[in-house]
Amino acid sequence: MENGIMRAIVVDPYSGEVSTAIYEGDRIVRKRSTEYLDETIELNRDEAFGKIYTDVLPEVIEALTPQECKLLLTLIQYLRKDSGVLKYKNGKPVTIDNIVNKSKSSKRTVERALAGLREKDILQSIKRPHGRFLLLNPYVVMNGRRIDRTCYDIFYRSRWAARSKNGNNTT
Repeated sequence: MENGIMRAIVVDPYSGEVSTAIYEGDRIVRKRSTEYLDETIELNRDEAFGKIYTDVLPEVIEALTPQECKLLLTLIQYLRKDSGVLKYKNGKPVTIDNIVNKSKSSKRTVERALAGLREKDILQSIKRPHGRFLLLNPYVVMNGRRIDRTCYDIFYRSRWAARSKNGNNTT
């Protein structure tokens, strides 16, 4: 018998005998799951990633200038999971000077591109006790499956939310 709280039992459908128990914390791994894991390879396990939604991507590309597009791609590396916030790994807000350095663009070009992204509802900034933070629109680009309520409240009326296949799904 296992230690812990029993959550279910497995009964043989032909004999009616209990074949095993399932305890709190146990997981059922189906054959198709193990086959999938055997047939696929996980890449860049420890690397951060962001996802760009393909349902709005063609319109985003059309709406952005080349500099705005370059800046958006530069900013994705700072996108923190489930928040939409652009921060360094240490939690501090991303600075314009760092964006200038990373994008290899002039400060004026970066400031114009940031203004363009704000105007196009792709980027906004918020003031917090720890500083001013930039947010990326989660209907365009995201890291994770869920989003902070503040970020949602800022962007749920954006033109990109209206065009998203998921709409304003809050579940």
